[in-house]
Amino acid sequence: MDHGHRPLGGGTGQRPLPPQRAVSGSHALQQGLKRPAVPSRLNNVRSVSQPGFYVDLTSDAATRQNAAAFTNNGGSLYTSPNVIDLSDDDQARPAKRARTDAHVPPPGEGGVQDPAHRRRPGSPLPPPPVPRLPACMGRSRRPAVDRLARRANGLEPPLCATRLPLPKQVADFAPWNGQHPEDVMTDGVVKGGYYDKPPGPNSTETNSAKPTIWPNLSAKNNMGLQTLSYLFTSVLEKRQALGKCTAPSTFKPPPRVTVTDTKREAWLRDLANPEVPLRKQSRTIPHGIRGKLLMEQCLGKNIAMPRAVWLAKCVGANELRAFRRKGVSGTAAAAGESKWVREWTVQVEFFLESVIAMCGQPEWQSKMDYAVKLATAFYAERLLERDHYLDWIVSSYAQATTERLPIWIILVQLYWKEITSFGRRGRRLAEATLENLQQLTRLDSRVHDSLKARLQKLVMIMAVTNRGCLIIPRSWQKYQHLLTPKTAAPGTPAQNITKRNRRLLAPLMKTPQNTRCPLLTLYGILDAHAHALHVDVGRLATACQAIIPEVDKLIAALLTWSSSVYRTGINRAYLAAKVIAVLASKGLDTDGAILSFLGIPQSVSIVAADVHRVLTELVRENGFSCGRYLQWLITSGAVSGSASPDLATGLLIALPASALPAHLQNTRKSLLHRISEVKDEGSVVSDILGVGIDDSDTASRVRVMQQTESLGAAAKQELADALTAQVEYLVKESILTHRWFCFARDVLEIILDMRALRHLLQMSMTSGDPGILASISDTIDYHRKSFAAMGYLMPMVDDLLEHYRVLRSQQALDRALIISLITLTKPWADKMHLLQSQQILGALPNDLLICEQQTSMAVCSPASDSLVSMQAGSLDSDQEIDAVFASGNTMDEQLMQRVFARIAQRAGKFESEQDHAASKLCAWLTQLRAVDASNFDLLATNHVQACLRSSGDAASSLTLISALVASGCMELETIIGLAQNMKTPASACTMVRLLTATASICVGLGEHEAYRFRVIQQRACQTSADALVPLLVTAMDDNKFPASDPGIITLLLEYTVSRYQVCLRALTSARPSPAFLSNCTKLVTKMLSPSCDEYVSVVGLDAKTIIGLADAISVAQCTMALALLAKKEALRGLPNESTLQPAILDAIVHGSEIWPQLLESAGQDTVRSIYQWAKDQVLVCASLETGPASIDEAKASRNLDILCVAHHAAKDNSKSQIVSSILDRLKELLERLPKEPLGVEHKQYLMALRILLHLCILYACDPTSDREGPRTSRESLLATLCIFLGHPGLQCHQEILEYIHDVASALSDALPAESLTALGHAMLRNGVRDPRLAFILGMINNPDAWLALVSYPQPQPGGGSAQAKALLQRAAQQQQQAQAAGRPGPMSGAGGSAVLQRAMSLRAGQQPQGEPKVVPYTLRRWEMMSDATPSMGDNDTSLSLGLFGARKVY
Repeated sequence: MDHGHRPLGGGTGQRPLPPQRAVSGSHALQQGLKRPAVPSRLNNVRSVSQPGFYVDLTSDAATRQNAAAFTNNGGSLYTSPNVIDLSDDDQARPAKRARTDAHVPPPGEGGVQDPAHRRRPGSPLPPPPVPRLPACMGRSRRPAVDRLARRANGLEPPLCATRLPLPKQVADFAPWNGQHPEDVMTDGVVKGGYYDKPPGPNSTETNSAKPTIWPNLSAKNNMGLQTLSYLFTSVLEKRQALGKCTAPSTFKPPPRVTVTDTKREAWLRDLANPEVPLRKQSRTIPHGIRGKLLMEQCLGKNIAMPRAVWLAKCVGANELRAFRRKGVSGTAAAAGESKWVREWTVQVEFFLESVIAMCGQPEWQSKMDYAVKLATAFYAERLLERDHYLDWIVSSYAQATTERLPIWIILVQLYWKEITSFGRRGRRLAEATLENLQQLTRLDSRVHDSLKARLQKLVMIMAVTNRGCLIIPRSWQKYQHLLTPKTAAPGTPAQNITKRNRRLLAPLMKTPQNTRCPLLTLYGILDAHAHALHVDVGRLATACQAIIPEVDKLIAALLTWSSSVYRTGINRAYLAAKVIAVLASKGLDTDGAILSFLGIPQSVSIVAADVHRVLTELVRENGFSCGRYLQWLITSGAVSGSASPDLATGLLIALPASALPAHLQNTRKSLLHRISEVKDEGSVVSDILGVGIDDSDTASRVRVMQQTESLGAAAKQELADALTAQVEYLVKESILTHRWFCFARDVLEIILDMRALRHLLQMSMTSGDPGILASISDTIDYHRKSFAAMGYLMPMVDDLLEHYRVLRSQQALDRALIISLITLTKPWADKMHLLQSQQILGALPNDLLICEQQTSMAVCSPASDSLVSMQAGSLDSDQEIDAVFASGNTMDEQLMQRVFARIAQRAGKFESEQDHAASKLCAWLTQLRAVDASNFDLLATNHVQACLRSSGDAASSLTLISALVASGCMELETIIGLAQNMKTPASACTMVRLLTATASICVGLGEHEAYRFRVIQQRACQTSADALVPLLVTAMDDNKFPASDPGIITLLLEYTVSRYQVCLRALTSARPSPAFLSNCTKLVTKMLSPSCDEYVSVVGLDAKTIIGLADAISVAQCTMALALLAKKEALRGLPNESTLQPAILDAIVHGSEIWPQLLESAGQDTVRSIYQWAKDQVLVCASLETGPASIDEAKASRNLDILCVAHHAAKDNSKSQIVSSILDRLKELLERLPKEPLGVEHKQYLMALRILLHLCILYACDPTSDREGPRTSRESLLATLCIFLGHPGLQCHQEILEYIHDVASALSDALPAESLTALGHAMLRNGVRDPRLAFILGMINNPDAWLALVSYPQPQPGGGSAQAKALLQRAAQQQQQAQAAGRPGPMSGAGGSAVLQRAMSLRAGQQPQGEPKVVPYTLRRWEMMSDATPSMGDNDTSLSLGLFGARKVY
């Protein structure tokens, strides 16, 4: 057995490479250096490690090379004293060469090559230097003639001949020449053989042994030959037993000693020097080289990789042996060793991180290359904790920055197979790759295109080779746009990945919020766009069409949404009209869908005027065919006998005459005559225009507004056209006044014609009046949603800013205009790139600051700052207050308090809107704040707090607050915060009045200030909704809460849609006081009632009525009503599930699309009862107690949906019991499944299995499940799923196998690593070796699994040899008896052979043995090193040679 290999030496003066010690040590090589070489033809074979193109096949060249095999590390030569020199005989002999195809790279690149390694194509390799021989082994003095004769006759001694001392040279070799004594045939030579020396007289070998043994060998039927064979076998067995290596292992890692830093550095330099043999370095290892420092030293000194690994093994072996030397054994020792290996792995990770952090420094590439190779070598030698190291690579890859991402991509690719072989780690790798790809996609830079392409390639490779790693249901919604192409063909990896992820995600995402019907989804998108300031109508229309592809259903849904009483805002009509116009431009039959909608009787919740407004806007957009509509009216007979206009005929009145051709106008007029209630209102329109032209008083204008509101649709259109024409004339003549503009604006707002209002604002911008421009800004701000829906908002804001830019360079800055513009553009702070006037937008704050400074200088004039001549008087009249501000004096704190108190007193004396124009409240407050802002803010805050505390009628006290807000002296959000801090129902009720009332609290304000307060009101209600909803709930505890105020109803309708979850939480958590329940009941009843008053009494707050009213458009209001009902019944102690559960279940059975939303708000008791019912139904379907044929797929699917939604709504956390039930059903199904492949007749078994897998995802794979609780049920569940995965009956159903695999993978993610390891070992013990299970459980193929330690029962000492002797004696006697009798002996037949074999086995000391004992044998990887000790012994390897029955080589 070869125990080591030493390469052939180099040239003269060249130190040979150190010996490479094998695992088994170098004992044989050491022994071989101390004795002559055994002749062998193997010495002629050249080492494959030596480079060259030719192999010398001549015996002479091989003879020369034999000398190099005996060269030690120091270059000295060990030779036999009796080697003959035949070099002179070989000089003229041609060399035989054979061409080889192997290419071996030259060693020692960059240095001096030794001559043996120098390639010379076309010529034989240079022989090694001839060793220097002793004087006694000089040149042969044989005559040249003799040498020539031998060379001619080919009489050369064989290479295997034994070398002898001179003069014989070789043993027993004499070429025949006819004169040798042995060639002389004499009688003695023939009979006794030839002797070099005749035998002595006392020699025992003078006679032949033939007479002794020949009779036994030549006789028939004897055992002589068998006996002789037995003797030879015994000799060989004895020789083998004596030649075995029986010495105990003396392996010890190199000891560590404490040395100085200088010696340590010298030792490391010697280790880095390949000329210093490793055997020398193994004498001692310097202390202090460990962990990260060890790797840094190897990197800094560029130690060869095998030597670096050897050093790490030496240090690690000493560290690990220290645990055993401390007397610790068993589990404690194993834990200590595992802890040390974990720490070593962490040090390797730190080392790699430190080298990566050096990116950009000199020679970083070579250092990085060395570090990666060193860490990879440690991993390949299994010197690292595999799981910790791979997890660290994946986590570092996930957290890598863009600059260092390429490095981690390389590291991930190095360990790609190991990482993706375990599903949990592979999914983390997939998520990290997708996250990095998403970050690079967001950068939108071409610099990272190559990096992005590399990540995309990794994803594609994973999708093809390791598709299970991309089954990531928890993050699928985040990354699905990266994995799902726009056109995924069936059967592609992308389609398969999408299907599997959605299947796993479906049970977890079936919540009341996510389980929405198409109509709810459509209404949600429309509600979100209704509040947007920039609407992409084309994209919105495409999204709507994707949700509801049917044109009739889509148009009906759009018209219902735009005209429902459960939505607020005129902007809905214009947004719906834009969407329908886009759909019509795509070639869809929107006209037919609209006519179908008009022909169907609609519910009372549809406002016909809003439907007509949508269609009127469509007519103006050329999106609706009026001719087809009139034709439909005539053919359907809808006009005949119509006493009053309905939804279909009312459109005939609302159609704009100016947008119709002449022939259609005549047809329209003829049809209008058939409607009896159509009347001419032209005189009223003329009166209204006359009031506006005459510039009448406030009372007349109020009367005009009331008349305008009562006009019909046609008269309103006529009035709007007349007003815009009049304004156009006034602007053209430059006589447009602010009062006339406000009048026209108010009339158009009542008419609700936003197109005419937009025309009015666009024409009025050219007037150049700062007051009109400020009113235009407030008007745009108030109707910004409508203008955004029409697509006019951004152009109008740009035009207004451009007019202000021109005006500010021509006139003095106007504070009111600047404040209006700042308020208007505040939502555009993050959308400045959408506006063209960005520079002027940034100049508005500076302009406001200049205005504030000018106002302060005007008030605080330095002309007279003495208060002696100042007599404030009683300040009873407005003139006295004006005199205070006109005096040009400063004010002390006392005077400011008097003035503020007088202004507050004056604000409470406005009793009618007749004093509207004469109000100076806002101007007074602005001037007073300019005197001392801090003192004024304190006075204003105290006044507001006092008003909020008042429990009486606060309409008069709120006038000053509205003036403070309208003048910009105080923010409305600040007042909301003060009301929140008070936390009283009175203050909350006062705050609600301030936010909803308009006319009553703006009595003392001018037209511009009052309108501006409405704008600020609207803005605060939208931006502070989250704070106002709890405030509104608190206000309901006040007995004076205005529950019937239309402003509060409108606000609640808006909040139930836009802030649904906030309202629901506030309602369920509110204190159920009697006042709260009374006020809340009134509000909910009013919300559920349509606009007609006679229907209000019909609506009642019972479960059946509420659920009957609920549909996709009113579901938000109905769920609030159910939540209130559940709260009231819980307060009275009634079991609300007795009424709610049957009503909700009945709605589900009858196909209600909104039952998940109803279930969410029905109260926890009702939800739990429905959840328990659904759970029982599903378990009954999956139990197979009544046979598989009883499973109804439709019913089971419906019950599963109910169970999922109810499970999330009930927030059930007790999952251990249901998991046990699922496990029992799975085991029952596993017993019933047949072993043969399942066919069509077994589809019910597959359905039951799908139901149980669905339940596994819902209960066992939920990431919110308690991982710290008992894991036994989930571990058993995973084991059962693994058995299903290998069931022979399911192997032909690929889809169900994928489902089982994905569920098992998701379940394994919810279990700790210890559980997966234990389950994997259990599977291996049972002989289950499925690669799919290895992917799920992370089972690793141990490379040492094939090693085992086999032991046999020990034989009885001494008994074997005695029994063998007895059997041999018996066999001999039987043979002698057989020879005497002349019959065959017992040894000749089968029986004799058996007796002899038994005797031979007993002679060798063997007993009949039992079953061998096989124990797994684990290699100590840290001790698998070469050249561990400086001196070689018989058995100094880390793996004992006695385990292999190794033999000594002599």
